[in-house]
Amino acid sequence: MGIEDLKKQFETEEPELPASSMEEMDNLVKEMQLARDRYDEAKEASNKLHGDWDSLKAKVVASLKAVGKTKYSVDGVGTTYLINKYSVKMPKGLSEKQSLFNFIREQGGVEALMSFTTIHHQTLNAWYNEVMDKDPDVQIPGIEEPTHEESLGFRTERKK
Repeated sequence: MGIEDLKKQFETEEPELPASSMEEMDNLVKEMQLARDRYDEAKEASNKLHGDWDSLKAKVVASLKAVGKTKYSVDGVGTTYLINKYSVKMPKGLSEKQSLFNFIREQGGVEALMSFTTIHHQTLNAWYNEVMDKDPDVQIPGIEEPTHEESLGFRTERKK
């Protein structure tokens, strides 16, 4: 089954509406909007609490450093401690990438190199759709049949 067959299958299926009248449909959409409003309010409150938590963590880190400690325990509460980690970024230039990949292959073999060679799912899907638009019958090795997802969009009506 190719991508065109999948598109046709999902385009022709008629969804069953649980609402039996326009009034019921209006009520469903209103209820959905109220749930979205409650979700947005909870998310905003969560974001504020997360910001408070980040501020307190920064104060604890500064306090630990000021007294030359890396950890601190409070009976009945727990232990807080500093974590130091280093991170690097993927090279952007082609020659730098080639140098890195060559080094990984030399150090760990082709298996190690392949374990680091990944494609972000959105990049892969965009490329896949480009290929399918050009030739819907092409078979791409290693790629399974696509799955289809249908979602619902909603825009709040602007108040006049």
